[in-house]
Amino acid sequence: MSNEFRYDVAFSFLQQDEPLAMQLNDRLQDRVKTFIYTEQQKIVAGTDGEITFHRVFGKEARKVAVLYRTGWGESRWTRIEQTAIRNRGHEHGYTFTVFIPLDKSPKVPNWLPAAQVWVDYNRFGLDGAAAVIEARIQDAGGQVHQETLEEHAQRTERAIAFSQRREKFQWDEGVQAARREYGKLAPALQSCVETIKKSSSIPLAVEQVYNATSESSGNNRLQTTSVMRALMSSCLATSQLARASFSLRNRIRYARFASNLIYYRQG
Repeated sequence: MSNEFRYDVAFSFLQQDEPLAMQLNDRLQDRVKTFIYTEQQKIVAGTDGEITFHRVFGKEARKVAVLYRTGWGESRWTRIEQTAIRNRGHEHGYTFTVFIPLDKSPKVPNWLPAAQVWVDYNRFGLDGAAAVIEARIQDAGGQVHQETLEEHAQRTERAIAFSQRREKFQWDEGVQAARREYGKLAPALQSCVETIKKSSSIPLAVEQVYNATSESSGNNRLQTTSVMRALMSSCLATSQLARASFSLRNRIRYARFASNLIYYRQG
């Protein structure tokens, strides 16, 4: 493996973890050379993505930071990245990797050597993970650029802009997305009810109980949370709904600020 690397660290992550990967990248990009697909689309565009990713994760990155959770290695791109990482690991060992488990109960792939150290994100958080990555880069011979006052100000400005975009999404685009998800959720729940009524005597019904006219109200948030808990409790009351609870729970998260919320009731 050559000592010359195009990047100091490349990030591998599932799409749902892109905001976290972007924040990690932002903390490091002024100090070391980073590769994150979101910021390198111009480089990847017009090339064979599979070959490019194999090259980056297989030899061009000094370190590879993996934001790991259940499902990583199963999506199209993380499957390619995992193959490149494992091929490189078989030849040179896995010391080039920095695994950052994100599941509530942290775990890493079973093929990763037991002696390989990983970062407990739930314990050390974003800044701790960034510090560990930077230290691993230095240990591997990478040079860390000392951030200037101007660069620090620019990074702070980017962090503020990111926070504003996220807040805007939560209270504007996010509400619209939630309403669209609600439109999908209601028919699905009604279908579950009709299916159960055909095969059991459990008296279930779908009832509209709340209209969210001011989503930002703390009281409305409390009511919304209560309704969601009532929904999930009822879902778990039967084995048929229990099997669908994970999918429904995800949709409920998107629908929490929708204009209408529904729940199951007995009787």
